[in-house]
Amino acid sequence: MGTARVLRPETAPDGTLLSYFTPEATHVVSRAKELLVERPHGHVLKAGSDVTPNANVLSATAYAYGVFASHVVVGNTSANRFVSVQRNHLNLLRSSGVRALARIDGEWRLLGVPSALVMDLGGVHWVYATDAGRVDVRTVVRSDARGLELRIDAEQALDLLVTVDVELGAGHWSATSELDGRALAFTADDGTDVAEHCPGLAYVIATATGRIGGDAVLFPDGRSRDTPVVTVRFDAATSASVVLTGDLDGRTAALRVAREGIDHPLGVEAELAAHRAYVADFTRHLHVDGDGRLAELNLLLPWFTQNALVHFLVPHGLEQYSGAAWGTRDVCQGPLELNLAFGHHDTVRDIVLRVFAHQFDDGTLPQWFMPDSYAERYQDDAHGDVVVWPLMALGEYLAATGDTAVLDAEVPFWDHAHRGPGTVPVPVAEHVRRSLGYIRTHRAPGTQLLSYGEGDWDDTLQPAQDTMKEEMASAWTVALLYQATRTLEDVLRGTTHADLAAELGAEADTIAAEFSDRFVIDDVLAGYVVFAPEGPWPVIHPSDDRTGLHYRLIPMTRSIIAGLFTPDQALRHEELVEEHLHFPDGVRLMDRPAPFHDGITRFFRRGEQAANVGREVGLMYTHAHVRYTQALATLGRDRLVAELLRISPVGQHDRLATSAPRQRNCYYSSSDAAFTDRYDAAAHFDRLRDGTVAVKGGWRVYSSGPGIYLRQVVQGALGIVERSGAVVFDPVLALEDDGTMIRIDLGGVRRTVRYHVDAGNAPVRVEVDGVPVPGVEVAAVYRHGGLRVAAADLQGTGEAPSGLIDVYVGDDRSTLHA
Repeated sequence: MGTARVLRPETAPDGTLLSYFTPEATHVVSRAKELLVERPHGHVLKAGSDVTPNANVLSATAYAYGVFASHVVVGNTSANRFVSVQRNHLNLLRSSGVRALARIDGEWRLLGVPSALVMDLGGVHWVYATDAGRVDVRTVVRSDARGLELRIDAEQALDLLVTVDVELGAGHWSATSELDGRALAFTADDGTDVAEHCPGLAYVIATATGRIGGDAVLFPDGRSRDTPVVTVRFDAATSASVVLTGDLDGRTAALRVAREGIDHPLGVEAELAAHRAYVADFTRHLHVDGDGRLAELNLLLPWFTQNALVHFLVPHGLEQYSGAAWGTRDVCQGPLELNLAFGHHDTVRDIVLRVFAHQFDDGTLPQWFMPDSYAERYQDDAHGDVVVWPLMALGEYLAATGDTAVLDAEVPFWDHAHRGPGTVPVPVAEHVRRSLGYIRTHRAPGTQLLSYGEGDWDDTLQPAQDTMKEEMASAWTVALLYQATRTLEDVLRGTTHADLAAELGAEADTIAAEFSDRFVIDDVLAGYVVFAPEGPWPVIHPSDDRTGLHYRLIPMTRSIIAGLFTPDQALRHEELVEEHLHFPDGVRLMDRPAPFHDGITRFFRRGEQAANVGREVGLMYTHAHVRYTQALATLGRDRLVAELLRISPVGQHDRLATSAPRQRNCYYSSSDAAFTDRYDAAAHFDRLRDGTVAVKGGWRVYSSGPGIYLRQVVQGALGIVERSGAVVFDPVLALEDDGTMIRIDLGGVRRTVRYHVDAGNAPVRVEVDGVPVPGVEVAAVYRHGGLRVAAADLQGTGEAPSGLIDVYVGDDRSTLHA
């Protein structure tokens, strides 16, 4: 594939090159690799350069096996779909999406799996070696508009046929010929869902040289079968292109972009470079110099950032194509932490206010909601932890900015009766009080602990017994509530909101007083405790003889992150995680899957019903592993970087012998065990630990995981935490990271940061251009804190400061010792 430098090559046992990256993070995949993977290589393309919510965004999904675009949609990714979704990874239905056929040796051939596939942030390139010479197909989305171009280039003149399968079919879209027959413009029919919610939405299919028609050309008798397929035919062509556009602002806007596309074809390389620049700008041009182990981030960071922006701005994925909603819990994590990581605090504030605007007047929130013109669609109820997440998000924002004025910002409560925005503005402080009010009235019996409700983060453990909703408490949810309320108390104490700080502090104090007595039994934190009339009993604990499950990960890691454990408890549970829950591919939610009784539920619904051996059974949720790395950062453990890289798909094939072949440039929501069925998993789960069972990549792209991962890279490992008027330097690195140099924009200025890691527990020191700068050590639990340096002291000295920042730190940050 040209003269590009090959980075991180993947080879077959016989030495055949399967895939690699280029220095620009472009990923190149061979046909042989595509034939090895269970999930076909795919890419969710997002047009434009939006970094904040905007309903008027076009996206499309492409797959390696000749799906040059599918799920082409503007706005709501579930309701507004125009080009059909490719729903089957076996490519059984070969009409879906946008396809292309070439007439070779007198026969029409469908272009399928290519000889090579090249994936860039803003486009995909298929390379076919055919009997008629090389054929190149490129799909590129516009970086500055709502449009995409499909371009075919052939060495020899060929008859070409492009098919576009319209999702909703006849009776839902009406088409008119436009641009002198070079385009078809589609608008939704009256009375349809799209027309009701997005009356201006229009899509356009356009071509400069092709003939647009219906499906008649697909059949030998030349008669239409009235399918929703639009065809574009090119005779004896060496070059052909089809442009697809869409716009919520109407046909004129969509046609304008289409006309530009056919009159002035995209400069592909310039367009791809613009997408790379867009992501680089968002990530403050973070780059690791040299070839140390952290250099892998240069290939991972652009893709995880793109995936995180897809999750935030056009919610859907390669497997979860029916997204569109914001999960209340999800948006308060992935998008919020992505923006915290790179200092986009205005966007964080916007997220906080948008979430509170969907709060009901009783203090609760929906599990998920549509953030667009379909806002009347949301889940009426929610898991028990969802009420906590707006508090957590607000605390994170305030800790980063000190912007206590946000408490006085006014947003209405959601009008649940009319399923629409409220009309009476209410200060955010009152929203916080409503949350506290709900929490105070929903306690587990005989305690001051928030009850479990409909579940917590692990949605495989939703209660199967109605009594568990009220009688059970989740140690994870309670620890999360402690962290949220304690954080808010700390940032609001001494401000004009001191009364609210006292209320929040009282809740945190209550939890601290009860937590160990209620949840820590025989020195082990229970996953849950049921406070039944006959007396409390633990669930997921060594003494739990009902479920047979003994250890649960996320209460342990969250209690460390929240600083809720005593030092001895933190050490004890760190050891328990390593002994019982750490596996070669990452940490698992529990020491074994929930018991399977042929689908009959006893305690937990999905965990006991799931027949598919996916994440509900394999138990390795990548998101939970990222939170584990956050716990390691909280403890100051030098294995943090190793654990972050453990789940990087870029180099996992080199690190993990049991890793089944998979796509290497996207986020996986789970690592799935290759057991044959539930019975096999139950009998042989320990084989995951000894490496005799393979692990496969789960669902891709659509997750809060990429955002929280990037935050742990920037703020956890590299230790660059932007605060109002200051930067906290707080790296957690190992001796092998000594000498690592990164480039990053700080305060709008490109900086080079060089890390000096010494053996021992030396505190953080910072020099700018070789001159020590003053700073204040930041308080931390379980370890030595970082150094807060005023932004003014980072400017350097002399007439031409180099901007070089030297950070000195020991590899042992912890104050805990066994």
